[in-house]
Amino acid sequence: MPRGAIVEVACWAHAGRKFFESRDSDSQRANLALARIRQLYEIERRVQERVAGKWRDLPLSERAAQFAAVRQQDSRPILAEFRT
Repeated sequence: MPRGAIVEVACWAHAGRKFFESRDSDSQRANLALARIRQLYEIERRVQERVAGKWRDLPLSERAAQFAAVRQQDSRPILAEFRT
């Protein structure tokens, strides 16, 4: 990606709302999507706890690297399943 390029970052709260609204038309898939979104939020919560706790004294760049590593390890598989 070129330096300075604008990258769209979607919000799971907005996506989740659409899945929530679609429960009447396809409750099975909507509930599965909502469950995966909850898993992603749980991962983010755990990482935030680490940032406030044992990662608190790390330099910002190291905290960011740790955060990214956890997302790659824990969130990426959920997102891959979500995509299918």
